[in-house]
Amino acid sequence: MSDREARFEPLSGTERRAGPLARSHKGLRIDTNVLFDAFKLPDSSAIEPARRDWNDVLDAYRELPGWRIRRLAVLGEPGSGKSFSLQRIACDCARRALRDPGGADTAARRLGLWTRERDSLMAFIERQLGDLGRDLVALCDERGAILLLDGMNEIPPGQRRLKAQQLRKMAENERFAAIVVSCRERDFTADYGRPFDTLTLKPLSRLQIHRFLHRAYEYDEPNQGSERAEQRFWKIAGGEALRGVWTVWEAAGASFGQFWSAEEVPRENPNVYSKTSAEQDRIWHAARAEPRSLLRLAANPYLLTVMMALPTVPPNRAQLFDGFLTVLFERERKAREARHDGRSVPEPKAWQATLADLAGAMQRL
Repeated sequence: MSDREARFEPLSGTERRAGPLARSHKGLRIDTNVLFDAFKLPDSSAIEPARRDWNDVLDAYRELPGWRIRRLAVLGEPGSGKSFSLQRIACDCARRALRDPGGADTAARRLGLWTRERDSLMAFIERQLGDLGRDLVALCDERGAILLLDGMNEIPPGQRRLKAQQLRKMAENERFAAIVVSCRERDFTADYGRPFDTLTLKPLSRLQIHRFLHRAYEYDEPNQGSERAEQRFWKIAGGEALRGVWTVWEAAGASFGQFWSAEEVPRENPNVYSKTSAEQDRIWHAARAEPRSLLRLAANPYLLTVMMALPTVPPNRAQLFDGFLTVLFERERKAREARHDGRSVPEPKAWQATLADLAGAMQRL
């Protein structure tokens, strides 16, 4: 994990705190919306939760011990970095435990492996921990257990409702020092919601993509990594012509952030406009407005990692997506087989034909 951390670009996210009733009345067996209606108050879902933006989601976790309710759900789109965020949290917890032997111990488990329909969550975790499982109850009694549960959305669909009840019950058990889960944002329904605060991962910015590539290539190749990172970034961003435009902007005194955030070519602070040609301005505008830019795909950490690992970046999105589909299909196939659900894996050609039909239908909307 240490080598992966060295390559890692911190992910930003938006934290939202759970509503006050979900936090302070966890054991109240009354629908909170009924209470709101009875006292003619706004619907609880309409109340905007407290919001805070983080440049590094790990910092949000580090503040968790100061929160009254230490329950956090890390949410995001597929490939947004949810699992790796939990791995970073696990490493951070392990380092704290080494510094403070009396601190909390961490147990990290993948919920996608919780496939036995009648299996309790506690039994699943204890079994997954092996010999350490026998100490889990004692750790809970000492409020010394931190649970990291990855992939709530990977629980088999037919089991989710009942298993969501077990997850909620465990989350409401105050003997755990903290519980952090991850889930695809669209799968994080009301069944899972209470009493978790949420931390939603954001897509990578252009600057983060640039730093990500430099971290990765320079770690592997200290001497040539920087230039390889630049070549791969500009290949994804729009080609050598766009890189040439950036060279002019840089010479004029513009920052890399300005190059990607400016609405128009700057005429002051600095005056880039006087240094560029009309063709260069056209290239810059086209790159900034291009809806099919590979940079939009690279904002997803998983897809960016795939682009980085390829010998060359395919010349068009069609070829790139064809490769992505193959990689993602294999990843999902292996995940389902690991949770003894291999029979649900479709035949690849039939799966791709269904995706093509869906894409066509969406285009016609």
